[in-house]
Amino acid sequence: MLLLRVAAAAITGAAALLSVRRYHRERAIYALRRELRDALLLLDDSPAVLVAGFRAHGKSSFVNTACRVLSAESGPLILRAQTAPGGGATPEQRRVVRAPVARPPDGAAGEEEEDDEDGAVVDLIDAPPFPEPRRLTDADVEAALTGAPTAECVVLVLRCGGSSKHRHVAVKKLAEVANAIRQRGRSQIDRTMTRISPVRFNFDLGFREKETDKEQILKYAPDILFTIGLQFVVVLTRKNNLKSKREASELRQKIIAQVQINCVYFLENYVVDEMLNFKIPWSMNNQFETHFTTLVIMRQCVEFIKVHRCNNSRIM
Repeated sequence: MLLLRVAAAAITGAAALLSVRRYHRERAIYALRRELRDALLLLDDSPAVLVAGFRAHGKSSFVNTACRVLSAESGPLILRAQTAPGGGATPEQRRVVRAPVARPPDGAAGEEEEDDEDGAVVDLIDAPPFPEPRRLTDADVEAALTGAPTAECVVLVLRCGGSSKHRHVAVKKLAEVANAIRQRGRSQIDRTMTRISPVRFNFDLGFREKETDKEQILKYAPDILFTIGLQFVVVLTRKNNLKSKREASELRQKIIAQVQINCVYFLENYVVDEMLNFKIPWSMNNQFETHFTTLVIMRQCVEFIKVHRCNNSRIM
């Protein structure tokens, strides 16, 4: 009898701990989604985030995952972007998916529905896939970045799985993609510099009158001008293929050294293969790590876009 009581107490305690952990995880997701929603409502127009990557590396799956997380969906995975296994045919044209951010359950009762549709929305641009890493050129990157709507932030998707040789080549090419994005940002700076009003620039930044030419502005305001160009984050999909935390840390440090950016995230996308359930077809359970990481990525992109727009309006 004593053993039964101890076992019952242990089971009850374990259930209580699991319930508390689930409650805190849900509150963390709600808080992060509310923060993202508030940041979006402060913008005049919906931000445009371009998702780019190599074929079969999880680029379109990230778009589907982001839509599911932002909309707070459950149950079956609703596909917004077409996906295909390695070597399969994928769309060669960019597709724009409008992903509304759902209001938290404890949101303000007086908030209008238009805010959900018009304000708290992210435009996800599913770019055409890059060719094989060995065949990738700057023209391919430029083709992915060009089009309407204009991308204000880029998410570079790279798969963790595969052979180490293939991954090494992809990481090396990822550095070239990052350089091409920065060069595109530099060209945007050059076009912006031709439209800057010297009087307003002096008034806002306090430069002397003789320092209003392009060379002096680039010399004295590098941080402000850098934010005019495109910012990007790197998302490493299929993190479960990594064998240890040490391998993940080494891969992250290698990518940081290659692309010179700290915004590198590991993510396990929601994919169709995981929905195969013979008892309940097309059902899928939401994962806390996937939801939380996706919201953090989108929040970082929105912050990049907000700074980008703020500095553009400041010097124009």
